[in-house]
This record gives sequence, C-alpha cells and structure tokens, in this order.
Amino acid sequence: MSQPKQSIPEGADGTTDDPGELHFAHLVSGYAPFGLGEQAARIDRTLVLIGQMLNISQPPRPGKMGIRWWITKGERHPVVVEWRLTKTRGHLWPARVDPSRMGLRAKENGTFAVCRMETTELLQMAQKLLAMRKSLRDGVARIRHTINGLRLAQEPVLNFQSRRLTAIDSAIHGRMVEHGYYQVEGDSTG
Repeated sequence: MSQPKQSIPEGADGTTDDPGELHFAHLVSGYAPFGLGEQAARIDRTLVLIGQMLNISQPPRPGKMGIRWWITKGERHPVVVEWRLTKTRGHLWPARVDPSRMGLRAKENGTFAVCRMETTELLQMAQKLLAMRKSLRDGVARIRHTINGLRLAQEPVLNFQSRRLTAIDSAIHGRMVEHGYYQVEGDSTG
C-alpha cells in the first residue's frame, strides 16, 4: 500500500509565510525619531527571508521547522512551527513550538541531514531575531504607556489653555470689529 504524498499546503492551515503589510512595523512607525519603525521592518523582512530559506533547506516531511505568520487579535506575528502529521488523514500541519531552544530542533536523520548545519544556523538566527522583536515590542509598549500617562496628566492643563485661548481669540476678534480693522460679513457700513 503506498503512502499518501506528504506535502505542506500553503495557507490551508490559516497561516502564511508572508507577514502581509508588516503590521508590527506599521505599529511602531509613529516612533520614527527613535528609528523603531525601520528596525521593526528590517526584523520582519529578515524573518520572512529566514522562513523562505528554512522552507528550501528541509524536505517536506514531519519534523520540518518553519516560520509562519499567524493572526492574533487582528495583528500578524511570526510563530515558529514544526510540521507534524495529522492522525486522521496523514497531512502535514504546522504545530507551534517554543522558540527558546529551536536551534536544537533541527532534525539530523534521513534527508534532513543534508542541510542540517544550515538549518541549525537559520533557526539560531531566527531565535535571535524573535528575541529582538520581542524586546522592541516591549520597548514600544513602554513608550506608549509613558506617552499616554503624560497625555492624561496634561489633559486638564491643555483643556484650560484651550478654553483660555478661545476666550482671548473671541476678545481680539470683537475688538478688531469694534475698532474697524475689518468688517463683519454682511455689514455695509464703513
């Protein structure tokens, strides 16, 4: 009895190799003075390239490691996966794995042995990039929290100043009309 062909479906599992519009880079783009937007985009682009290289360096068999972009809470983020066989149909399906020791997960038997060193190096690079991405994301969260706190603290002052400015504008406008510096629309005297 022949076994079914084991191929990895593109996107059939609700994941993708493509981060789309690099959503994370878009989230931090407002922090351009810090260079966070460009750094986030570079990390995501490099993770895409590593994912493509992992796809090439390993055969389509159970145990293949990869990087997929999953959508959680409306945001795409990279996830390290290992392709496993489903019990019912024998199809390969990505299962999320802990990225902390993924450099040690490269298979070394059979056809995986051909590119094991390259795969191990790619997984180690991906591990470093994922740590950098998390650190950057945590930094952005701290910056947002600080800015939001400052905005909330200054809101009463800004509201007071806005009301004061409106009153001064109104007084100046009234005096200019009163002293004839300019005419009010529809007023034909003067």
